[in-house]
Amino acid sequence: MAGAAPELPHDLPDRIVRDALLHPNNLRALLRDVAPAIADRLAYEQLEVVKPAFLLDDWRKRKRDLLVRIPFRDAEGREVLICILIEHQSTSDPAMPLRLLVYAVLHWEQEWRAWEEKHERGQPLRLTPVIPVVLHTGQVAWDKSRRLADLFAAPEELKAWLPEWTMPLWDLPEHAADDLLKSGEPWWQTLAVARAENEGTDEFRRVMQEALKSLEPLGLSENVYWHQQVKMVLYWSLYRRPRREHGELIDAARASQSTVQLQQEMTTMSQTMEMTWEEELLERADQMAAQKVAQKVAQATAQATAQAYRDMARRLLQDRFPSLPEEVTRRIDDADVEWLKAAVLRVAKVASPDELLQS
Repeated sequence: MAGAAPELPHDLPDRIVRDALLHPNNLRALLRDVAPAIADRLAYEQLEVVKPAFLLDDWRKRKRDLLVRIPFRDAEGREVLICILIEHQSTSDPAMPLRLLVYAVLHWEQEWRAWEEKHERGQPLRLTPVIPVVLHTGQVAWDKSRRLADLFAAPEELKAWLPEWTMPLWDLPEHAADDLLKSGEPWWQTLAVARAENEGTDEFRRVMQEALKSLEPLGLSENVYWHQQVKMVLYWSLYRRPRREHGELIDAARASQSTVQLQQEMTTMSQTMEMTWEEELLERADQMAAQKVAQKVAQATAQATAQAYRDMARRLLQDRFPSLPEEVTRRIDDADVEWLKAAVLRVAKVASPDELLQS
């Protein structure tokens, strides 16, 4: 792609994809590809987002991940957990199979604790099945491990004891943009725009416009769903492409719709995205400025603290020893705060200024 779009929060594409997957149609489309045996046996209309109870810092940073509870359509009325880790990085995470397993085990531990705290006599422990999925929307194909067993450097004799935890992966680079456009499924047609992210200006505009044309029937039959998909396309178009292309892309987005109503809605959404784009940049600039100010304040505070201890050390020494050796004076001038604090406490105990140099 010629020219780079201004840098925005690195997890922005992941957040957009996560929000889109909360729509039952999109989640069903993904699961039909990676877990076809169960995809059509889930009650998507009863989807419930689960907030992980884990307190690990690693998971606090991964707000883009999605954990949902969905009833399984069977006589027992059981449920499953769908755990989706969304990746948009240019380099694959080699620990991803382990990350998925840890995610599942941490949830099962919560269920185990709840069972121990309150269960009727004779009631067995039953854990909720977890369906792990990695959705990779980066532009470089996933080239790292897809099974937990791959992470072990074990001889042939030990392989029978290695855990087989397979990581279902949907990898965007394995799919051509035109194939996604022809799928007839709004979710994949929307991801065709993400697939074309690094294409030239004309090619990206073509893919974007075709995707939006494919989505137009939704605007008349399922307007809320149409808005969700169009929002994802526009985010990718306006946030992942150079600013100089935005005007043409907005015009192309409007022209992709044949009805006046949808053209007007497309224009309004595009303008809103542009405003949000600018707000994101301003917020990022404000955060960077605040960090620099904080760094300068911290630096100035440290310098002032060190100077105060230098002055105190000199004054205490001069009260006891009228003449200070040049080497001692130089050591005080070059010392850090920790050494100066220790020196101030030792002044009353030393027999000569030179003894400070021994610390």
